[in-house]
Amino acid sequence: MTWHIGELDRDTDLPVCGAVLRLDYDGPIPRAHYRRMVSALRWLRLRPLAVIYRRTVHGWHVKVAIARCCAPLVVVALQAILGSDPKREVFNLVRARALPRVPVEWRNRYSILFGRRL
Repeated sequence: MTWHIGELDRDTDLPVCGAVLRLDYDGPIPRAHYRRMVSALRWLRLRPLAVIYRRTVHGWHVKVAIARCCAPLVVVALQAILGSDPKREVFNLVRARALPRVPVEWRNRYSILFGRRL
């Protein structure tokens, strides 16, 4: 396994919201992605405020601002349900489960996207 150090992607392009879903897709995104994503969120009674797609070297990063606040484990579950990279979501789940044992300044970093590799 090769580890890469990267620069964290900032959420300055999103409106103030309850939670942000950070999705990572390797390869092309299916044609009806937006429609399926919004449909799944509506089933869960969640309303997307903004959706941002950004091309990466290997695929796509999608950020979804939702109106309702969600617990970290719920955010990770939603990201997995919406088809984000499974390995990334496993790492996010490990970080989210460890939140009670980490310093306060690290508690908002359970789900991250890297803007670019260093």
